[in-house]
Amino acid sequence: MNFTTTLPSAPALSRLKTETDVLIVGGGPVGMALAIELGLRNIDCQIVERVPAITDWWTRAMNTNFRTMEQMRRWGIAERLKGVNTLPAEWPSNRVSFSTGFGGREVACVAAPAFGSRRQLPHAAEDGLWIAQGQVQRVLLEKMETLSSVGCAFEQNCVGLTVDADGVEARIVSSDKKVETTVRAKYIVGCDASRSLVREHSGIQVSGAGPVNQQVAIFFRAPSLLPAMRERGFHDAAIYMIGGRDQLAGGARPMDEERWDYYFNTEAIDTDVRSIDREAIIAELVGPDVPFELESGHNLFYYDQIATEFHKDRVFIAGDAAHMIPPNGGHNLNLGIGDVTNLGWKLAAVLQGWGGTGIARQL
Repeated sequence: MNFTTTLPSAPALSRLKTETDVLIVGGGPVGMALAIELGLRNIDCQIVERVPAITDWWTRAMNTNFRTMEQMRRWGIAERLKGVNTLPAEWPSNRVSFSTGFGGREVACVAAPAFGSRRQLPHAAEDGLWIAQGQVQRVLLEKMETLSSVGCAFEQNCVGLTVDADGVEARIVSSDKKVETTVRAKYIVGCDASRSLVREHSGIQVSGAGPVNQQVAIFFRAPSLLPAMRERGFHDAAIYMIGGRDQLAGGARPMDEERWDYYFNTEAIDTDVRSIDREAIIAELVGPDVPFELESGHNLFYYDQIATEFHKDRVFIAGDAAHMIPPNGGHNLNLGIGDVTNLGWKLAAVLQGWGGTGIARQL
């Protein structure tokens, strides 16, 4: 059983057009999906994204569900995604293991039909794929590069926008704050996460409880962990749920044969994550005689938040900018891609002149 570690090496697009039909703020999987949906219909669009590059391993979402994979198939990249997936095709990605920690014992291992690549759903053209968000984004970027109507510029921040009867003007500032560009678009779509500037500047309100808990994710490398777990009687699985002591209550995911992601909730939502001893937590998780190396980590909040409307005049929002729910199972990624595949063809219909202006508002 071999893990794939070769990722597509798509260089970042660098075009920043000053005039476009659709300006997309946010180059995560949702923004990229919208660009592809529009680009395949020859609609001129431009992504601006504040980060310098797409990371491969430090991911949040892992599960592209069967409906998302059907969209990937329609875009011609489903097989490409399967080819770069770090978990091999024969990996039991529809299993969930329950244990007291990797140095302890496995209590149970059960089938989870909602996960994995072998659910064999009779009503779906594709099965889901257990794949890291960073890998998905790299393949989406690779596809975007084949579409001449799509531009994407990294290290660019949208800092303000003005809407008039004919379109939108957005102020775009480079991350080093040395260059400011005005981009004129007929429509703007905020795919810029839960603290969306596009949503804020358009005056769209949100409702809900807001952040409901805080989670910490720790990424680490441990080449001997998987063999040690097998010796202790653990089954291979997609998710390993950890019980026992409070600080170990959480879940772990194999990113490839050597890399792991461990995530857990903090005791309180206002816990200062700088006080958490990540080294000690992973040492207790993996058990004795298993060396490891911390690679990265982040904290995030689980939200209960939804926008009161998803569009206002020529402004639209999608993905986490429009709705935030607990992301377990890749729900936010998959829901966001559903948003933009719906919005994309409707915006194209309006811009191509065969759809009434009201159709794009039926997000």
